[in-house]
Amino acid sequence: MSPTRSTTEEPQTEPGPTPVPAPTDPDAPPPEEPEPVPADPDVADVEAGSGEGEVGPVVLPGYWVQLGKSDKYDDRFIGHLAVVLESPWAPAPIGVPDQPIAGYTYDDTKPYTVQTRDDANAILLVEDDDLLGTGQWRQELQMHG
Repeated sequence: MSPTRSTTEEPQTEPGPTPVPAPTDPDAPPPEEPEPVPADPDVADVEAGSGEGEVGPVVLPGYWVQLGKSDKYDDRFIGHLAVVLESPWAPAPIGVPDQPIAGYTYDDTKPYTVQTRDDANAILLVEDDDLLGTGQWRQELQMHG
């Protein structure tokens, strides 16, 4: 006995011709152009300011940093990679106003606590200005360092 097929299948329809737009009145004024959407400003066009209120990128525990020159530690650490143990960034509680980056608060009195990943294995306290680069993955800094 062969299987039965349903006879209630919908018939296939051919697509119709593409509608042609109605001709415009030659005496009618041209349609108004929409206003351009403002784009992000080009950083080359922004005037330099004091930098007050600006913060660096969010760097959380577990992220990697490349150390720059600082009077807080020996020059032999310049260029070394370190993992962030503690950060001045913290997730913001819901409803906290004036977040520099949505979802995070920044404590400008707290330094980063980092640990170098070399033979010294040193734990250092560093500021934003002491960092040459930051990244979520060690490989990011190794490629660009």
